[in-house]
This record gives sequence, structure tokens and C-alpha cells, in this order.
Amino acid sequence: MISGNFSMKLTALKANSIVANKIESNQLNGNFTAVIADLGPTIQSQGLFQVFVGLDIKGSTDLSYVPYFISGASVLAQGFTYIPKVATTYELALLQPSFVNSSPLFVGKPSSSSIVVSAKTGEMTFFRLNSVSIRFLSSLSAPAQALSPSNYQLLLFYYFIFLFVAPAGMIVLLVKVFRDEE
Repeated sequence: MISGNFSMKLTALKANSIVANKIESNQLNGNFTAVIADLGPTIQSQGLFQVFVGLDIKGSTDLSYVPYFISGASVLAQGFTYIPKVATTYELALLQPSFVNSSPLFVGKPSSSSIVVSAKTGEMTFFRLNSVSIRFLSSLSAPAQALSPSNYQLLLFYYFIFLFVAPAGMIVLLVKVFRDEE
């Protein structure tokens, strides 16, 4: 373990003003650097597989943004860094827990889950949330399902058929074929 005095040289400091506007629509117009869409009560992170977020977004020419799925103050899933497309404003963003390597400047309520779209560069001028699809892993793994007590009788039946009945049937057929030839 290393101990001692450490220092860090601060090269830039930026302050953002926070203006929170609650709207009853899934669409925003204006100039902003982050959007927080409250999804309601906190969603458990255990078994989270993917989150798909369909959104329309426009902004300055240098806009790049990152979508996040947040529960309370924890980032559960993160998307790639996206830039607006030339042909369309629609983006279907993929967020996964394995992509998490940063956090947004702003988060939602501590007791709720949120989709946060945060601008890395530039500003957003239009935002519309079209869809959110949250996918979880199945609760039982495949090996646990294959060895459940309800499957023991079925496995025993298959073993009996393939280990005893099928080979005995093949022997009887082969004996009959060779006896007929003599």
C-alpha cells in the first residue's frame, strides 16, 4: 500500500446551471445538456440483461450523447456514445450493464429508475422518448432447469429406452435378418 501526499493539477473547471422542468409529455424543445426521464419506482438490477431506448434527438452540429439507465444513484446500464444521424433523428440505443464506464452529471430521484441522456459535447435542441424496453435474464439457469425434480422421471424413462430397449431391439432385428439369409 502506498501512502504519502498526493496532488492533482486542475486544468479546467466548469459549472452547469440546473433548471428542472417537469413536463407531462415525452417531448422537449429548447437548449439543454441532459434529459432525465423518470420511469417510476426503482427497478431491481439483479438479472438485468439489456435496455433498448428509442428516441428522437436533434442538436448542435457537434452534439454527441450517451444514454444511461439509472436506479436511484446507481448506473445499471450504459449505451455507446451516439451522434445524430443525417438522414433521420431516430435512434434505437442499446444499453447494457457491461458497457458501464462512466456516470452522467445528473441523476433522477433516489427512489426511482430513470433514463438519462447526457450530452458529452454540444447541446440538444429537441428530444422525444419513443420507447423503452427492459430485458432481464431468466430467473433459472439452463442447468438448474434441466435437473429439476419434475424432470427426473422423464430422464429415467429416456435412459431406460436408449440404454436397454433400443439396443435389444437392434439385436433382435439383426439376428432375424441374418437367420433369414441362411
